[in-house]
Amino acid sequence: MHAITDKAAGADDIFPKFLSELKEELCFPVTLIMTASLESGIMPEGWKLANVTFIFKKGSKCDVENYRPVSFFCKLIEGIVRDSILNHLEKIICLAHGFKKV
Repeated sequence: MHAITDKAAGADDIFPKFLSELKEELCFPVTLIMTASLESGIMPEGWKLANVTFIFKKGSKCDVENYRPVSFFCKLIEGIVRDSILNHLEKIICLAHGFKKV
């Protein structure tokens, strides 16, 4: 099983295993909420709360600067927005292929 399924519940008291097992059922309602959030420019209050996990990047593990914070829903929305912007830019400047992700 994927490593996320054995993790503790988040700030919303929902366990990642629950989300993983019901991903098909949750996909549509979560998509509706995310779409409404992006269109309105307002993030649901509950999504602003998070149990932040610090992920080690590189260097000394004793140096706090070598860790980055990660929050699931914010990271998910950031990825969707980034991909949307990149897709839009690729359509606009299709000739500037030197800057495209390979």
